Amino acid sequence: MMESLGNVPVNREEHYVPPEVRMYSAIGAYFKEQGLLNKEQVEKVLRSQQQSGLRFGEEAVRLGLLTQGQIDLILRRQFDVSTLALGESAISTEVVAAYNPDCPSIGPLRSLRTVLMSRHTKRGSRGHTLAITSMHAKDGRSLVAANLAVLFSQIGMRSIIVDADLRNPRQHQLFGIAAKHGLSIALARHSLQSMVEKVNGLGPLSLLPAGALPPSPEQLLNRPVFALLLGELQKEFDIVILDTPAGTRHIEALLVAEQASHTIVIARKDRTRCEELSRFMSSLDAVKANVVATILRIG
Repeated sequence: MMESLGNVPVNREEHYVPPEVRMYSAIGAYFKEQGLLNKEQVEKVLRSQQQSGLRFGEEAVRLGLLTQGQIDLILRRQFDVSTLALGESAISTEVVAAYNPDCPSIGPLRSLRTVLMSRHTKRGSRGHTLAITSMHAKDGRSLVAANLAVLFSQIGMRSIIVDADLRNPRQHQLFGIAAKHGLSIALARHSLQSMVEKVNGLGPLSLLPAGALPPSPEQLLNRPVFALLLGELQKEFDIVILDTPAGTRHIEALLVAEQASHTIVIARKDRTRCEELSRFMSSLDAVKANVVATILRIG
């Protein structure tokens, strides 16, 4: 059937597209904007949806046009949850919350974030400092600090991680940031200028790396300037998360916890002894650290 519009012939049978197909679904349009589907693929999914009754993303996966990982990533971006796609960032995959905040392994930290939000760090308030500490090396302090900071940033809180482990710092490695400048230099110069690094792709998240390793971390963190610098960060960020060295080996863990408004203690299954934990908690109590949670790490 041929018709004409002015002098231009139109084949209605070949070019007609149903209105429900021409009207892209919001999610279909978003996939097109992100370059994951073209116009024809979106229309194909919408047509096929009418027969299958599946949601757009489910149908696109069934047709082999998208992967479930791509669906999850786009949905989080659509709802303004800052996440990264694997391979697009220098941030370590150990920072699981940056790539998949819905991962079951991150569930306990999401719950902890909720508890901290409701009891201690209400939305809109500023200046909370949270020290993450434990007794031994490799207890997971750095990973908890990194993932928790990402989770806070994903709900719009201006978050910063301060790597206060001036002996074996890890945060610069986890976030793929150079470690030339950082906390040690800021303490020596009494200034934070040019020391804070923005973490790209993860919303309002920043990092203050440890910087150059000083000869005496204990003396450096025991200076009054440490409290002054934390005060400056509290004015700029909603939450300041402090990574510390092992508590049973170095007194700096207590010095950092003493300055923090809240402290979380990590214990490790089959490694942390009850007597050690009791002594460590007594040490934290002696410096008037405000311990708000204990995490038992399994594995």
